Amino acid sequence: MRPKQKPSAPLPAIDLAHSGQAQVLDQVITLNRLGKVAGRAHAASVERISAVVQKPRIFYAVGGDATVTTLGSPAFTLDGQLLGIFVMRTVKSSDGGAGFSA
Repeated sequence: MRPKQKPSAPLPAIDLAHSGQAQVLDQVITLNRLGKVAGRAHAASVERISAVVQKPRIFYAVGGDATVTTLGSPAFTLDGQLLGIFVMRTVKSSDGGAGFSA
């Protein structure tokens, strides 16, 4: 994402060292943009953490319910702390195919 006009000062970075934490079955809030047919309106969704993976680094898997959350959407704990952003993690399998998890 790039601003339409160059900022007059450098934009501050978000320090994820002090991000929120979630546990299995916690609810998190995600912020999204709807598609062109909805005029790119802002939207929010409630997701539920289904797993917490510790290695190789911590990441959260969410349930498979259909919501408007998309890749790149920020996720926040219920008390407003940034949890992270939605990404897709892929790994090569030993049979040459690729597996994935969110």
